[in-house]
Amino acid sequence: MLHQWMFWIMLLLCGFRLSGLTFLLSNDLDRLPTVIYYSAGVAIFLGLVLLCKRIILSFLRTRDLVFFYVIHAVSVLLNLIVMKASRPLVVYNTDLIVTGTLFDILISIVLVIEAAVEHQHIRLEPAEPAEPNESI
Repeated sequence: MLHQWMFWIMLLLCGFRLSGLTFLLSNDLDRLPTVIYYSAGVAIFLGLVLLCKRIILSFLRTRDLVFFYVIHAVSVLLNLIVMKASRPLVVYNTDLIVTGTLFDILISIVLVIEAAVEHQHIRLEPAEPAEPNESI
């Protein structure tokens, strides 16, 4: 169940970032530093690769989704550091869609921790019924 949630949240994150990125690239290219465009592009590309892997192979490992969320969190953290260092305080909503917020980092960390906790659970299969003893 967590695997499905992680996949659909990944699609939403990539879709919103892609739409914001195309809007910014078509309207105002110089609004954000170039590093932010590249890091957003890397995260979107990784999401699209995982989507193609899911379509072609019809499965996707939780390990791949965890890798995406780690890359996404690092990308957002890098974007926030670059924005703090190089931009004035005027930030628009479309900028936040592309750069990400602390909430994006929080979502990524929570999903990675939940995947790690789910992976540590021991799954027991039901035992086969014992054969009746005929010596009685």
